[in-house]
Amino acid sequence: WLFNLLSGGSGSPYRLGLIDYGQVKKITKSDRITMCKLVIAMAEENHDEVVRLMKETGYSSKNMDPDIMYKYCQVSFDED
Repeated sequence: WLFNLLSGGSGSPYRLGLIDYGQVKKITKSDRITMCKLVIAMAEENHDEVVRLMKETGYSSKNMDPDIMYKYCQVSFDED
């Protein structure tokens, strides 16, 4: 089980909250490196590299439209 604990809030130090990480998955070192490269490519707004890395991660769709793939990555991984 993976989760975060939150304490305090509302003026009471005795409140406790749990955040469930049910969607957490263990990934290989290679996959972690690829995801790091993907985050860097997003930060650099490198459209071609983002699309290439999305394919490398196994992303697939009916049309494999590069613009849609880039937007999907923005929604999924970009903080802005």
